[in-house]
Amino acid sequence: MSLTLRDWAVQYALKDSGQDVIIEDLTKASGLLRTMPVMPATHNTYHRYVLAENAPSGGFRAINGSIVPNNPTQKIQQEDLFELAQYETLDPSYVKDLGISVQEAFAIGAPQTLEGMGQKLAKQFFYGTTGLGDSDGFVGLRQLSVDNSLTASMGGTEALSTTLFVIRWQPGVMEGLLNPQFLSSGEIVTSQLLHDGETYTVITNTTNGATKFVKGALYQSYLGLLKAGAYNVATITNIQDDTGDKPTVAAIEKAIEQVKGYSNPGNTMIYCNSRCYRLIQELKAAKLSSLPESDLWSSRLMSWDGLIPIVIDDNLSNLEDYS
Repeated sequence: MSLTLRDWAVQYALKDSGQDVIIEDLTKASGLLRTMPVMPATHNTYHRYVLAENAPSGGFRAINGSIVPNNPTQKIQQEDLFELAQYETLDPSYVKDLGISVQEAFAIGAPQTLEGMGQKLAKQFFYGTTGLGDSDGFVGLRQLSVDNSLTASMGGTEALSTTLFVIRWQPGVMEGLLNPQFLSSGEIVTSQLLHDGETYTVITNTTNGATKFVKGALYQSYLGLLKAGAYNVATITNIQDDTGDKPTVAAIEKAIEQVKGYSNPGNTMIYCNSRCYRLIQELKAAKLSSLPESDLWSSRLMSWDGLIPIVIDDNLSNLEDYS
């Protein structure tokens, strides 16, 4: 079974500081990170693969007949991984007053940092370099569906609507990419104390030379998206809680068909946020069925036609704007 980003994130642990930080208001269910398979990149910060350009099928030949040569061709493709980094500082006096080590002081805020980085990652995988994604990151799933013309609009208003994704994960074709150097350290996110935890200075005003003293930490991860297939992602956009703009049975079933989900139900999933999930429940009950209780850990709440899991990810916004 392929590991997901969530699997590695759970394995990543900082030294317990003995203090609990409440981040309930910041937490968003991240069904994508829990269910998306990831593979190590071939060259740490980039991934190379061979893409088939054709599928020679041969031809029938009668006695003394001839056939036209048709050789298989391939081309080498490359996907770059991008660094996600978080730089944090603490006042040395604050650390001293805590009476704990520098590492333990930064560990207090680690749950918030990891949650925030997780939200950033989920949005990048969904939106890529457009919309709510980061233009300095990698191309996302929504862009892939648009580029391959596998998208349909429900007609909702820009800035007041959301998107539903149907994704067929496929080993070596449609997966997340992770720098294998992070795998060797057993961490999806690495952290390090800057200047070995010693105090250093940061200039806060270049005009008068004002300076503050800090202790710093850096969190890093290298991730990307392998998108070698043309029929792996379909989207239903402009979904809104308004008459005529809600997801329909026909639209969802067409999206599943477009990604060849009915012939690959074990690798296909529907992703949406909580509001879109509520709207889906208004559809014909015959299309929805409950999944086994053992699957609840991954936020898979129901399935479509008993085949395709529906996964909630509240990093998908209800305020998407592509106008």
